[in-house]
Amino acid sequence: MSIVKGIFRGVLILVILAALYVISVILYGQFTDYTPPPTTVLKIEGAPGQVHSRDTLSFLIWNLGYAGLGEESDFFMSGGDMVRPSEEISKKNFAGIRTIVQGLADQTDFFLLQEVDKDAARSYHVDHARELQLGVSGFQGKIGTNNQLGFEPVPIFKP
Repeated sequence: MSIVKGIFRGVLILVILAALYVISVILYGQFTDYTPPPTTVLKIEGAPGQVHSRDTLSFLIWNLGYAGLGEESDFFMSGGDMVRPSEEISKKNFAGIRTIVQGLADQTDFFLLQEVDKDAARSYHVDHARELQLGVSGFQGKIGTNNQLGFEPVPIFKP
């Protein structure tokens, strides 16, 4: 009878720990939720840009995927196994992004880039915004923050 009691006690402890984990994650998310203001005035920084008098403007609108979603990716949110790429792959992807942005700078009036990290663990704390601004002259830039996470829970066993 004591073996059954021990097994029951062990299962009960695991269930309680799992419940505490779930409750902790929900509470953490609730208390640290980032809610941007409805309107944000973005002060443009950098050297004044060139003013164009033509009637057609060109835009590059690109979700950079934090330089983590290249051809080697098998991202868990798309059914794969990967949570984030290795640092080597992340830096390789970002170098490619920077090359493309620099190559299109002469023929692009506006760059509207999404998922550009400043100091994020998922991109190994590389300041993508600064690196892109340094690599392309003649443009002004500003980041509008829409997401700030201190912790993002992922499934424990198979993300």
